[in-house]
Amino acid sequence: MSKSRTLLSILVASAASLSLLACSQSPEQIKAKKEEQLRKFCTEVSKHILDRDPSTIQVSVNELIHGELSDQARTSLQAQKVIPDTAIDVLKLISDSEVSKQVNVVEVTAVKPVSSLDKDDVQVLVTGKEVIKEQGKVVGTQPFSMTMTCRISPEAEGFTQLIDLKGFPANRKMSMPVEASGRSKKNRKRG
Repeated sequence: MSKSRTLLSILVASAASLSLLACSQSPEQIKAKKEEQLRKFCTEVSKHILDRDPSTIQVSVNELIHGELSDQARTSLQAQKVIPDTAIDVLKLISDSEVSKQVNVVEVTAVKPVSSLDKDDVQVLVTGKEVIKEQGKVVGTQPFSMTMTCRISPEAEGFTQLIDLKGFPANRKMSMPVEASGRSKKNRKRG
């Protein structure tokens, strides 16, 4: 009986080892999976960060602030006026888009890692174009090219966040509120 138990134990252990080997991924498979994850993530972040459609701006900003951006990136992008930093700024962005009667459609054409995929932080070049529409008709296009530094957390099963952004189109940054006198609210004197 002891021989049969030993043999059974060996068979079970061998089967478990074989199943683990069958489930493991090759380095090429891991790299391809990471690259696909970055492609999807960077495409979504680009769409959210460039969104100027009044019907979707609120959702895009929420996605950015509450998941896609690291705290460091959020603070930096808010200071640069790339994304709104208050609820009032979100409403202003929506209002400005409604007044201009323009919406945009963001088309990402390429997402290319420019640093090693072996690290947790990967730089990715994202290129594409914004198609600007007014009353359903295309009135212009604007190409964009941004370098995103993304962190893929292996501990959180591939959770990805943007930690830095370079090359955001300057003409797409939020404008500062301006009073009738032409001075920004930030520089006015209180009396």
